[in-house]
Amino acid sequence: MIDQTNVTLRAGMIVRIPFDTDDPEATGGDYREFRTGHITDVDYDQRRTTIKFLHIDMGREYTEERLVDIADIERCLLPEDIHVRLKSQKGQHRLLTCTTNVFNNDCLVDYYVQISDTIEVISEVDILFSSHLQAPNPLHQLKSYELHNPVWLTKRNQILESYRALQNATFGIESLVGTRVQLLAHQAEVIAEALSNSRCRYVLADEVGLGKTIEACVILKSLKQRERVNVLIVVPSSLIRQWHNELDNKFWLTFQIIDTPKKVNPQYQDTIISSEVLSESDILQRWVLLQSWELLVIDEAHRARQNNNLYDTLMTLSELANHVLLLSATPIQREAQEYIALLKLLDPVQYDRLDQVVFDSMLNAQQRIREVVAYLARDLTPEYFNADDFRDEIEVIVSELEHDNIFRSLVEAVKTNDDLDKARDAIAYVSTNYRIESQIIRNRRKTLRERDQLILPDRHFSMEYAYKASEYEKRVLQALHGYADLFQTKADCLPLLQNLFLAFASSPDALSVLLNIRQTGSTTDVLCTQTDKIVEYTRIQHYPPEEHSILQELVWLTERWKTETDERLRQLPSDISPDEPHRLAQAVRAIDNIVRLKKKKVVVFSNWHPTIKKLRRILDMRYGSSRIAQFLFDMTAEELQAQVDRFQSEDDCLILLTDESGGEGRNFQIADSIIHIDVPWTPSTIEQRIGRVDRLGREGEVNSIVPFAIDSLEGDLVTLWQDAFRLFSESLSGLEIVLEAVQDRIAHAFLQDSREGLANLRDQMIQKADDLRIAVEEERYYEENTGNQEWSRELRNLLDRYNDGALLGEPILKWASLAGLHHHYNPHTRIARIGRDDFNMKSIKNAKFVNPPNMYAALERSRRRNNQVLIGTFDRQIAVRREDLIFFAPGEPWTDNILQNAILSDRGRSCAIQRMSENISDPWHGFEYLFTCKVNSRSLFAEGLLPVHLFKAGEFFMISATHKILVSFEGQIMRYSSPEAGIVRADYNRQMGDIHLGKRGGNQPPLHELKSRFTSFQWQEAIDQSFNIAMANLKGDYAELIEEDVETARNILDQRIRGQIASLTWLPEEKRQYREDELVVTKKVNTALLNGMANAEWNLESVCFWMLVPTQ
Repeated sequence: MIDQTNVTLRAGMIVRIPFDTDDPEATGGDYREFRTGHITDVDYDQRRTTIKFLHIDMGREYTEERLVDIADIERCLLPEDIHVRLKSQKGQHRLLTCTTNVFNNDCLVDYYVQISDTIEVISEVDILFSSHLQAPNPLHQLKSYELHNPVWLTKRNQILESYRALQNATFGIESLVGTRVQLLAHQAEVIAEALSNSRCRYVLADEVGLGKTIEACVILKSLKQRERVNVLIVVPSSLIRQWHNELDNKFWLTFQIIDTPKKVNPQYQDTIISSEVLSESDILQRWVLLQSWELLVIDEAHRARQNNNLYDTLMTLSELANHVLLLSATPIQREAQEYIALLKLLDPVQYDRLDQVVFDSMLNAQQRIREVVAYLARDLTPEYFNADDFRDEIEVIVSELEHDNIFRSLVEAVKTNDDLDKARDAIAYVSTNYRIESQIIRNRRKTLRERDQLILPDRHFSMEYAYKASEYEKRVLQALHGYADLFQTKADCLPLLQNLFLAFASSPDALSVLLNIRQTGSTTDVLCTQTDKIVEYTRIQHYPPEEHSILQELVWLTERWKTETDERLRQLPSDISPDEPHRLAQAVRAIDNIVRLKKKKVVVFSNWHPTIKKLRRILDMRYGSSRIAQFLFDMTAEELQAQVDRFQSEDDCLILLTDESGGEGRNFQIADSIIHIDVPWTPSTIEQRIGRVDRLGREGEVNSIVPFAIDSLEGDLVTLWQDAFRLFSESLSGLEIVLEAVQDRIAHAFLQDSREGLANLRDQMIQKADDLRIAVEEERYYEENTGNQEWSRELRNLLDRYNDGALLGEPILKWASLAGLHHHYNPHTRIARIGRDDFNMKSIKNAKFVNPPNMYAALERSRRRNNQVLIGTFDRQIAVRREDLIFFAPGEPWTDNILQNAILSDRGRSCAIQRMSENISDPWHGFEYLFTCKVNSRSLFAEGLLPVHLFKAGEFFMISATHKILVSFEGQIMRYSSPEAGIVRADYNRQMGDIHLGKRGGNQPPLHELKSRFTSFQWQEAIDQSFNIAMANLKGDYAELIEEDVETARNILDQRIRGQIASLTWLPEEKRQYREDELVVTKKVNTALLNGMANAEWNLESVCFWMLVPTQ
């Protein structure tokens, strides 16, 4: 705040002047309308200055010059965190804050301005801004009797108290509460961690169904809001539509889709591209490499390594991009090749040239530590903890890390069984700092259930519908085995054989089509989601001499089996027997039990369209077509969405038939059961199927049913998947990538012996799965002890507080009305309507709401382009259900504009009220101050560090964001429990007799009466004295708390730095420089944040003078 006495004015200074000098009520200098501009000339002889203004009003921009008396000029700061233009730079830039809070009134003021990703110091002379932007000093306003209607102060204070609390909690990452998805605590932690870095590079490797796509979308939108990044998303073609719909419907972001080389549209900056098409098209590879992508997102990143062409292209893109998000199945370190492939894709500069042998040695060195930590972590509970045992067991790690004195001191602090928290600190330290790569984030179901009490459904597997095959089915199976014997040594025939057995284990119809392709080389039928590849595999050029005769017999047997099956299916009774020897009959029996008896919905999966068509005909006759929805990859996007909507919203639509496209990203959690007509050879496909029903947010059970033939190859496959890997009854829990290698062993065993190969593998696979689970558990215990648990709890509390929108919604709506944006709000539906016809242009102008966002963009997104009414809600749960509503929350343009209008308003900072009360016996005069407290950011900006680093302070800076203090005219602090404090607590209410003492109009203006009560000296001295007392009281009360927060932060940050230095021992010498450079920056950030916390900034937001009068 600038002292206005003895100011020497200079050209280029920013000043604030009255704009209502012709107002007849503004007698004696009682002005109400002010604007800001630059001094262009000063004439001290005439005591006049020339001021130049830039006006931006409803999209119209123009300049104006005025000649102003020096007496009417006030030096003024620009508000913090606004967008301005610069004389020397094109475009909009973010003005952060002035460089110092101590001013020399003869000098120009400098500001920290963020230009792209750099911080520069810019003089006020070079800054171009709209004339309505200003940050007047409330004390100066009060001293000069610039007293606005108290309604402004009441409404502005309410917004400040709600929004500043959010800003202090998130330090600018308000998208945590401003996104149209129901974020859970673990997702908020991931998003917060990713966005707290200026360079966002993470592998999101949560288990299937825990919402990593949502995490990526929130991070993506936040980066677009923060930096306006161009985004490239590379995904398998089967997931393109899911990503597009998610971004379009939930986040209101428009992306072009490229699923063929000819679909590039240069008008779009943000792009979703098929990984398959990218790998095959040289044209697309050249195009993507020529673009400027600031954010690269790769879904199913663990699969990229399977295609060298694609992997190399993605590596180049990763190196060029500033931010990278990889969505991957959960990697485990034991699978070193897959692990390092991911790391190289995440950070090519760091890992590209890292030798596999060196990486293996790094993993082996960490293995012993991880084993001990996992063992000890299980007993870190009050009932099991024993300090002596803990010290004995952890001594192995202390010796291994003899160079790390911090760790040794943490362990030595564990002396008795009461030191459980100290033991946890030691485990957390080593778990956090001795990880190969901390940028891989893995949330696991088991951890979230234990730590967050996250409710997830239980999975159940039913073998009730296994059946004994008919004679023809047995004969076909034996013939298939004989056919497979022809190709035992030919690995390139493996896809042919796997598909034949998979089709056989679906229906005779599916097998018949495949055999026809083998005979004729073509088909007109749609087989499945990958018909072209199936045809290619089936036509493979290997024709053993005996094949023709065996194939002929196989085709004949299959047709007999098909005829037998069709005849039996046509005669199915209403009560199907468990002994029915046909797969589809058992599938119908399962559907009957779910739909008819349990009255539940069911999703039926099959890889093969001929099977689905056969089943559809049976069900149509049994239930009627209105009860059945169908989701197949060859349907249009509109048809698919219509079918999904029917299944999810219509009570009578109980059955969904789908191919594998229904297993990719769709949400069918309204169902309780899944029927797998056929069992895939790939475990990830099974997990994807179950994941459509086993979703976040649902409770109860998820049932998997497989109607398989007993004593068959498919029976062996089901037994293998369930007995060894529990695929149907548990989440893969981190085994996804590992199981891809297991698939190769299974495929090899099958190729060698199609009859007994899988059965012979069972015991080996059970042992292999047990070993892998131990490794996964070790890593889970190792990882879950990292991080700041207190901060995690704060994030969870934050989500709870702002979930229903009330904390921000009510103050925003009240300010909107005050600012002329009249609305209609239904408290029962929690839906607000803001219509252009209800706008009051005079009030809008009065509130300086000069640059509202584009109304048509919001109407277009909410599908109301022809309706001039904004319809939305502040309640996230309603916004999740109603994607046609605008979600009024931070990050949404209208919400942000209203918030900014209130915070930046020069009205509502100073007022005076007279109130009568029966709770006092004598008149009382005093001042009510509202202060905000925040981390001082200047130390950070002085080092050229970006504001994103402030988020790290949120872990430690626990001081409340706003503080009110009541001080009497004589300088006495009034307690919260005092009668005076109770009287002023209620909002200003003219109907209850409150008087606006700043009112200028009428025969006896209250303002004139107020001025007559005190001399100018008394008035100004009382203001200065009360303010100084209030400020001293605040700093005194919170000095110890701030000191404690700073000390806590210093200790934890210092531990992290020392731990990171110690962890460099894992890296080979040539790779350490990269991490050491990062450490230099981290140390600068930590020092700046500690300085900013120690010198916390107290800002006066508003002041109200109160005259309390006893009731006569």
